[in-house]
Amino acid sequence: MELEHPVRQVGQQQIAYGYGFEPGESVSATMYSVPQDLGTQIANADGEVVFTWAVDSEAVVGQHRVELVGVLSGAVDDTFQVVARSSLAATGADLGSLIPFGLLILIAGPALTIATRRDGVASHDA
Repeated sequence: MELEHPVRQVGQQQIAYGYGFEPGESVSATMYSVPQDLGTQIANADGEVVFTWAVDSEAVVGQHRVELVGVLSGAVDDTFQVVARSSLAATGADLGSLIPFGLLILIAGPALTIATRRDGVASHDA
């Protein structure tokens, strides 16, 4: 058995791949620590099953075990970590309040340059 993702958050999708079952065998899946029934499937001609599910909202942060149980072949399991939902850190700054100030500087800069040049020309002519 193999799990697609070693780490998941609540609500994210996880996938379990089961191998080595008898073709046509009924295989059930459960995620523990708080049991979450993942359903039952019939193993394909190669003895494989694939279970896809979203990590339940009752899953606590920590290690969880997924168990696949074949009626004939018995049980296999694997583990993965459930981590807290990340709230991504804000990058940069909130510049919304600085936009009018920036526009003022963009307008004032050329105006001051023109005024300074005119003063320089006027004082030079006098």
